Amino acid sequence: MQTLLDESELNKKKLPHYSFNKKTELFTVTTATEGAPQVVSEVFSNAMQQEIVKLKSIATSFEGFDNKPVILNNNLTWTNKDIAKLNPDQVVQSLKISFSEPRVQYPNPLKHGVIGVFVGLILAFLWMVGCILIGQLREKSQ
Repeated sequence: MQTLLDESELNKKKLPHYSFNKKTELFTVTTATEGAPQVVSEVFSNAMQQEIVKLKSIATSFEGFDNKPVILNNNLTWTNKDIAKLNPDQVVQSLKISFSEPRVQYPNPLKHGVIGVFVGLILAFLWMVGCILIGQLREKSQ
């Protein structure tokens, strides 16, 4: 999966384009082809199955050496023995992928950039007028 993410990061024009948001922990796939949900599901399933097989082989090699629990999530702890008994097909079947409509980027950089420039100009104008008024008041008081 990391290879797909790296390739998509290097070539953003390549479709399907994969990305991962660490904050929301969601994968995003951008594509313009028909039948994309099936292709994307297969790619994720294959990547997940490969990772499970690697994890299972590592856990099997450590099964007799380390019986300390491995913390996979905040609430989920497994021992190497438990990981070695995983069935990759069952794990892949539990993978749920939902496809939604494309979202619009918010805030709109162009719209909010123009608003920011105008607000900045208004504030600069008010600052300038304030400086002129304070200068005039100082001249009159002397």
